[in-house]
Amino acid sequence: MKKKITLRTLRPKDKWKHRSPWTRGGDQRGFNVIELSLVMIITLITLTGALPALQGYLRSYRSSGDAASISGQLALARMRSAANFTHARLNFNLASNSYQLEIYDKTTNQFQLEGGAQRLAENDSYGYGHLSTPAGTQTTIGQSSSCLDGAGQSIAGTACILFNSRGIPVDGTGASTSNDAIYLTDGSGGYLSVTVSPSGRISVWRYMGSTWTER
Repeated sequence: MKKKITLRTLRPKDKWKHRSPWTRGGDQRGFNVIELSLVMIITLITLTGALPALQGYLRSYRSSGDAASISGQLALARMRSAANFTHARLNFNLASNSYQLEIYDKTTNQFQLEGGAQRLAENDSYGYGHLSTPAGTQTTIGQSSSCLDGAGQSIAGTACILFNSRGIPVDGTGASTSNDAIYLTDGSGGYLSVTVSPSGRISVWRYMGSTWTER
């Protein structure tokens, strides 16, 4: 037996229950200009307060990336020197904020560029500002000694970390050194350093408060 379907007319109070919560007096209502303006003002205030923290985070992220990249290139230079039984170095151009891997060619008696020059991130540069405490095994803070040209003369505006054929860091005379370090700044008071110990261990440091902390 079919069930009879009947339509029920909504009473006034039933109609009120079925109205959208966004209606007032039966008319559709959205946000007015004042309400939208308040939301925009609150959003802008929040973003303005968070912007310095965000900028600081981005600077720290970029400088950490540069330090990690330099560390990786140093590891590659050490590996290449030992594998080819020759010298290899990372040549830092302090003026242009760049660095490049160079392998010593025994045939030409010259260092040959391997790959291309790499630049530091925006706002990053070589330096240690007002700091006086050295990182790693250095006794006095400072960038590594200058690279030498084919005639054994210092190349102005450079710093060099050189590995011998056994993968040991050495100075221009070929003697083992504990003074290899490169210092970076992010331009807003943040400092990092990449160091190489006499045994060839590569470390990345960040200056925290008053001391260097290995990362």
